[in-house]
Amino acid sequence: MRARRLAWKRLLAALCSAAACAAGQANSVTLPGALFDVVYDSVALGVWGAPTLAGGQIRFSPAGYEARSVDGQGEVLTSARAALTLLPHAGVQLAGVVLGEQGPYRVDGRQSDVNVLGELAVVFAADGVPGASAAVTPAGYFFPNTGATESWSAAAALDFTAASAAQQAAGLTLTLDQTLQAYTRASDSGVRLAMIATSGALSLQVSVVPESGSGALLALGLLLLAAACRRAP
Repeated sequence: MRARRLAWKRLLAALCSAAACAAGQANSVTLPGALFDVVYDSVALGVWGAPTLAGGQIRFSPAGYEARSVDGQGEVLTSARAALTLLPHAGVQLAGVVLGEQGPYRVDGRQSDVNVLGELAVVFAADGVPGASAAVTPAGYFFPNTGATESWSAAAALDFTAASAAQQAAGLTLTLDQTLQAYTRASDSGVRLAMIATSGALSLQVSVVPESGSGALLALGLLLLAAACRRAP
Protein backbone atom coordinates (compact mmCIF):
# COMPACT_ATOMS: atom_id res chain seq x y z
CA MET A 1 0.00 0.00 0.00
CA ARG A 2 2.78 2.40 0.94
CA ALA A 3 4.68 1.67 -2.28
CA ARG A 4 1.50 2.34 -4.27
CA ARG A 5 1.02 5.71 -2.54
CA LEU A 6 4.61 6.69 -3.30
CA ALA A 7 4.09 5.73 -6.94
CA TRP A 8 0.97 7.89 -7.13
CA LYS A 9 2.82 10.82 -5.53
CA ARG A 10 5.64 10.52 -8.03
CA LEU A 11 3.18 10.34 -10.91
CA LEU A 12 1.31 13.40 -9.62
CA ALA A 13 4.57 15.32 -9.22
CA ALA A 14 5.58 14.41 -12.76
CA LEU A 15 2.21 15.53 -14.13
CA CYS A 16 2.41 18.83 -12.24
CA SER A 17 5.94 19.42 -13.54
CA ALA A 18 4.85 18.67 -17.10
CA ALA A 19 1.86 21.00 -16.75
CA ALA A 20 4.06 23.80 -15.43
CA CYS A 21 6.51 23.27 -18.28
CA ALA A 22 3.70 23.32 -20.85
CA ALA A 23 2.26 26.50 -19.33
CA GLY A 24 5.67 28.15 -19.50
CA GLN A 25 6.06 27.18 -23.14
CA ALA A 26 2.54 28.41 -23.92
CA ASN A 27 3.46 31.86 -22.55
CA SER A 28 6.68 32.03 -24.58
CA VAL A 29 6.45 34.21 -27.70
CA THR A 30 9.13 34.61 -30.38
CA LEU A 31 9.38 37.68 -32.61
CA PRO A 32 11.47 36.86 -35.71
CA GLY A 33 13.74 39.65 -36.92
CA ALA A 34 16.15 40.36 -39.76
CA LEU A 35 19.25 40.33 -37.51
CA PHE A 36 18.05 38.79 -34.26
CA ASP A 37 14.96 37.21 -32.74
CA VAL A 38 13.26 38.30 -29.52
CA VAL A 39 11.77 35.82 -27.04
CA TYR A 40 9.58 36.92 -24.14
CA ASP A 41 6.98 35.67 -21.66
CA SER A 42 3.62 37.18 -22.61
CA VAL A 43 2.30 36.95 -19.03
CA ALA A 44 5.40 38.22 -17.20
CA LEU A 45 5.55 41.49 -19.17
CA GLY A 46 2.33 42.71 -17.53
CA VAL A 47 1.81 46.46 -17.95
CA TRP A 48 4.53 46.71 -20.61
CA GLY A 49 2.28 44.97 -23.11
CA ALA A 50 3.38 42.92 -26.12
CA PRO A 51 6.48 44.35 -27.83
CA THR A 52 6.95 44.83 -31.56
CA LEU A 53 10.18 44.36 -33.52
CA ALA A 54 11.10 46.41 -36.58
CA GLY A 55 14.71 46.35 -37.76
CA GLY A 56 16.76 46.85 -34.61
CA GLN A 57 14.02 48.56 -32.61
CA ILE A 58 11.96 46.82 -29.94
CA ARG A 59 8.98 48.96 -29.00
CA PHE A 60 6.52 48.74 -26.10
CA SER A 61 3.20 50.48 -25.56
CA PRO A 62 2.64 50.45 -21.77
CA ALA A 63 -0.95 50.63 -20.53
CA GLY A 64 -1.95 51.94 -17.11
CA TYR A 65 1.63 52.21 -15.85
CA GLU A 66 1.63 55.21 -13.52
CA ALA A 67 2.22 56.34 -9.93
CA ARG A 68 -0.23 58.83 -8.42
CA SER A 69 -0.32 60.42 -4.97
CA VAL A 70 -3.16 62.80 -4.01
CA ASP A 71 -3.79 65.16 -1.06
CA GLY A 72 -1.10 63.98 1.33
CA GLN A 73 -1.25 60.31 0.48
CA GLY A 74 2.52 60.10 0.93
CA GLU A 75 4.85 58.09 -1.27
CA VAL A 76 3.32 55.86 -3.95
CA LEU A 77 5.59 53.48 -5.85
CA THR A 78 4.62 51.54 -8.95
CA SER A 79 7.19 49.00 -10.14
CA ALA A 80 7.38 46.92 -13.30
CA ARG A 81 9.86 44.47 -14.79
CA ALA A 82 10.49 43.51 -18.41
CA ALA A 83 12.72 40.65 -19.53
CA LEU A 84 13.57 39.84 -23.16
CA THR A 85 15.96 37.31 -24.64
CA LEU A 86 17.78 38.34 -27.83
CA LEU A 87 18.97 35.57 -30.16
CA PRO A 88 21.42 36.95 -32.75
CA HIS A 89 21.35 35.30 -36.16
CA ALA A 90 24.41 33.40 -37.39
CA GLY A 91 27.34 35.74 -37.95
CA VAL A 92 25.67 38.69 -36.23
CA GLN A 93 27.31 40.38 -33.24
CA LEU A 94 25.24 42.87 -31.28
CA ALA A 95 27.03 46.11 -30.35
CA GLY A 96 24.69 47.47 -27.69
CA VAL A 97 21.28 48.80 -26.83
CA VAL A 98 19.83 52.21 -26.01
CA LEU A 99 16.64 52.59 -23.96
CA GLY A 100 14.43 55.58 -24.60
CA GLU A 101 11.12 56.33 -22.90
CA GLN A 102 8.82 59.21 -22.14
CA GLY A 103 5.49 60.09 -20.62
CA PRO A 104 3.46 62.75 -18.82
CA TYR A 105 3.82 64.06 -15.27
CA ARG A 106 2.20 66.68 -13.08
CA VAL A 107 3.23 68.10 -9.71
CA ASP A 108 1.03 70.38 -7.58
CA GLY A 109 1.93 71.27 -3.98
CA ARG A 110 5.01 72.75 -2.30
CA GLN A 111 6.53 69.41 -1.27
CA SER A 112 5.02 67.22 -3.96
CA ASP A 113 7.46 65.36 -6.17
CA VAL A 114 7.79 62.67 -8.83
CA ASN A 115 10.71 60.60 -10.08
CA VAL A 116 11.62 57.59 -12.21
CA LEU A 117 14.14 55.02 -10.98
CA GLY A 118 15.36 52.00 -12.86
CA GLU A 119 18.12 49.80 -14.20
CA LEU A 120 18.79 48.18 -17.56
CA ALA A 121 20.97 45.05 -17.35
CA VAL A 122 22.17 42.15 -19.51
CA VAL A 123 23.05 38.52 -18.80
CA PHE A 124 24.77 36.34 -21.41
CA ALA A 125 23.34 32.82 -21.54
CA ALA A 126 26.73 31.30 -22.46
CA ASP A 127 28.09 31.79 -18.93
CA GLY A 128 25.07 33.00 -16.96
CA VAL A 129 27.16 35.78 -15.44
CA PRO A 130 25.54 39.23 -15.20
CA GLY A 131 27.08 41.62 -17.65
CA ALA A 132 26.86 45.39 -17.79
CA SER A 133 24.10 47.43 -16.19
CA ALA A 134 23.08 51.06 -16.45
CA ALA A 135 20.77 53.31 -14.45
CA VAL A 136 17.71 54.76 -16.14
CA THR A 137 18.46 58.49 -16.08
CA PRO A 138 15.79 61.18 -16.50
CA ALA A 139 16.63 64.03 -18.84
CA GLY A 140 16.53 67.17 -16.73
CA TYR A 141 14.40 68.04 -13.71
CA PHE A 142 10.76 67.45 -12.84
CA PHE A 143 9.39 70.96 -12.44
CA PRO A 144 6.85 71.42 -9.60
CA ASN A 145 3.79 73.63 -9.35
CA THR A 146 3.44 74.42 -13.03
CA GLY A 147 -0.33 73.88 -12.93
CA ALA A 148 -0.14 71.82 -16.09
CA THR A 149 0.79 68.37 -17.32
CA GLU A 150 4.40 68.27 -18.50
CA SER A 151 6.46 65.72 -20.42
CA TRP A 152 9.48 63.76 -19.23
CA SER A 153 11.98 61.45 -20.88
CA ALA A 154 14.69 59.09 -19.70
CA ALA A 155 17.42 56.92 -21.21
CA ALA A 156 19.95 54.17 -20.50
CA ALA A 157 22.59 52.47 -22.66
CA LEU A 158 24.56 49.20 -22.60
CA ASP A 159 27.64 48.14 -24.59
CA PHE A 160 27.80 44.47 -25.69
CA THR A 161 31.09 44.59 -27.62
CA ALA A 162 33.06 42.95 -24.79
CA ALA A 163 31.18 39.72 -25.60
CA SER A 164 32.19 37.96 -28.82
CA ALA A 165 29.75 36.72 -31.43
CA ALA A 166 30.35 33.18 -30.12
CA GLN A 167 29.42 34.25 -26.59
CA GLN A 168 26.32 36.02 -27.85
CA ALA A 169 25.20 33.09 -30.01
CA ALA A 170 23.56 31.34 -27.04
CA GLY A 171 21.47 34.47 -26.44
CA LEU A 172 21.45 37.39 -24.06
CA THR A 173 18.71 38.44 -21.70
CA LEU A 174 17.87 42.10 -21.19
CA THR A 175 16.03 43.11 -18.04
CA LEU A 176 14.48 46.47 -17.27
CA ASP A 177 13.50 47.05 -13.65
CA GLN A 178 11.73 50.35 -13.18
CA THR A 179 9.85 52.21 -10.46
CA LEU A 180 7.70 55.31 -10.87
CA GLN A 181 7.58 57.43 -7.71
CA ALA A 182 4.97 60.01 -6.68
CA TYR A 183 4.80 61.89 -3.37
CA THR A 184 2.49 64.39 -1.68
CA ARG A 185 2.95 65.55 1.94
CA ALA A 186 0.07 65.31 4.40
CA SER A 187 1.00 68.52 6.24
CA ASP A 188 0.76 70.68 3.12
CA SER A 189 -2.45 72.55 2.38
CA GLY A 190 -4.33 73.22 -0.83
CA VAL A 191 -4.28 71.07 -3.93
CA ARG A 192 -1.68 68.33 -3.75
CA LEU A 193 -1.12 66.06 -6.70
CA ALA A 194 1.85 64.08 -7.94
CA MET A 195 1.44 61.92 -11.05
CA ILE A 196 3.94 60.31 -13.39
CA ALA A 197 3.30 57.74 -16.12
CA THR A 198 5.03 55.89 -18.93
CA SER A 199 2.64 55.89 -21.83
CA GLY A 200 2.84 54.87 -25.42
CA ALA A 201 6.55 55.27 -26.02
CA LEU A 202 9.26 52.97 -24.68
CA SER A 203 11.82 51.53 -27.06
CA LEU A 204 15.04 49.53 -27.06
CA GLN A 205 17.25 50.35 -30.05
CA VAL A 206 19.67 47.48 -30.65
CA SER A 207 22.75 48.15 -32.77
CA VAL A 208 24.92 45.61 -34.62
CA VAL A 209 28.69 45.46 -35.08
CA PRO A 210 29.41 46.12 -38.78
CA GLU A 211 30.85 43.23 -40.75
CA SER A 212 34.61 43.50 -41.16
CA GLY A 213 34.40 43.65 -44.96
CA SER A 214 31.61 46.18 -45.21
CA GLY A 215 33.88 49.19 -44.68
CA ALA A 216 36.32 48.00 -47.35
CA LEU A 217 33.49 47.38 -49.82
CA LEU A 218 32.11 50.84 -49.19
CA ALA A 219 35.54 52.42 -49.76
CA LEU A 220 36.01 50.42 -52.97
CA GLY A 221 32.60 51.50 -54.21
CA LEU A 222 33.43 55.15 -53.58
CA LEU A 223 36.75 54.83 -55.43
CA LEU A 224 35.05 53.25 -58.44
CA LEU A 225 32.41 55.97 -58.43
CA ALA A 226 35.07 58.67 -58.29
CA ALA A 227 36.96 57.05 -61.17
CA ALA A 228 33.80 56.88 -63.26
CA CYS A 229 33.09 60.56 -62.59
CA ARG A 230 36.60 61.54 -63.72
CA ARG A 231 36.22 59.61 -66.98
CA ALA A 232 32.85 61.16 -67.77
CA PRO A 233 33.08 64.05 -70.31
